[in-house]
Amino acid sequence: MDSLERHSCCKKFFGPRPPRYVSIYRDQVKREAQMNKPPAPQHYLIKHSKEPVLSSVKPFSYPTDLQRKPPVPPNQKRTKVPPTPADYVKSNIISMLSDTRNGDKKLLDDSGLIRKYVYKSDYGKTPKYLMDYKMLEEQAIRAEEEKFRLKREEQEVAAQKAKEELAATIKALREKWTDLNTKYQCMSISLDNLSKQRYKVHLELEMDQVEEDIRHLINKLTWILANC
Repeated sequence: MDSLERHSCCKKFFGPRPPRYVSIYRDQVKREAQMNKPPAPQHYLIKHSKEPVLSSVKPFSYPTDLQRKPPVPPNQKRTKVPPTPADYVKSNIISMLSDTRNGDKKLLDDSGLIRKYVYKSDYGKTPKYLMDYKMLEEQAIRAEEEKFRLKREEQEVAAQKAKEELAATIKALREKWTDLNTKYQCMSISLDNLSKQRYKVHLELEMDQVEEDIRHLINKLTWILANC
């Protein structure tokens, strides 16, 4: 295949060739390829060759051994402390016996030599704050007792009211049973039609139900009070 660049007629269409693209990572790729080259059989891997090798042990030495100063020689001479001329015991006695700017006398009331607190009005009595605390406790106890008494009275009133309501209910049921019995006795003897038979059965059921309610209320020992 012939190239167009060889013909004189086509040379005017082609200028000089631009420089080829060269990657900046070319040298790095070459080095990595050289490093990652598969090993040759002549360079076989020796045992423990890739383990880190410890450095040799060197004796420890301070870097400033030559610059150290010699130690301080021991002090063989004892330092004599001169005796203090001041006598602290004597000075304290003098300061206690000598007069001060307030005088050499003290008030007898503040000395504690006379009885002052025994002549107070509240001496030997219970303090006021304890009496107040005791009074508050007594008031709380009385309030609790009053509350319990009122609650007990309310329960008694409710129980009495329940008894009265129970007696009134039993009385009303007995009156109802009397009315039903009167109607039952006033019926004719001959039950010649279906309505009379049904009416008789209805009265008997009503009377049985009323008798059961009366028996249940009389024999009932536990009363449930709704307002307690």
